[in-house]
Amino acid sequence: GLRKLAEQMIIPWKRYEQLTSISIDEMIDMIEENYIELLIIDMDGTLKHYQDGLLECNKEWINVIKEHVKIHILTNSSESYAKETAEELELPCLCSAKKPLPIGFKKILEQEHVDKDKTILIGDATVTDIFGAHNAGIEKTILLDDISVKTKQKQLVKY
Repeated sequence: GLRKLAEQMIIPWKRYEQLTSISIDEMIDMIEENYIELLIIDMDGTLKHYQDGLLECNKEWINVIKEHVKIHILTNSSESYAKETAEELELPCLCSAKKPLPIGFKKILEQEHVDKDKTILIGDATVTDIFGAHNAGIEKTILLDDISVKTKQKQLVKY
């Protein structure tokens, strides 16, 4: 009941099925038009499938986009679990973030020396990712469907 209520009240800036549903050109336009300097991105269900690991299409997307903007992974997972994905993507990662508390989001903003208004959060969970970003003052949030559902249905698309 509480989760459903939160999902009705917490409205993301944009919604997409999956990360690669955001075309490279569209993401670059979003970055440029909104003077974005940082993407904070969730790991599980967003970049990585729980059983299948980091998806190659997401890795390719990240590798192109990180040429245009700083990217930082934010996850509630432990460092031992997240380390391989962060290293494979060559991205900084803040683990054990305790989302939806704003502390992890704020710590990344401080580390990257970026204002919340120049930041986009991308995640797959309304309560932890979108609400957590809003708690930290980040209004530009992109909600994706959980990738685990999509991979079961074999509906992944490459940008």
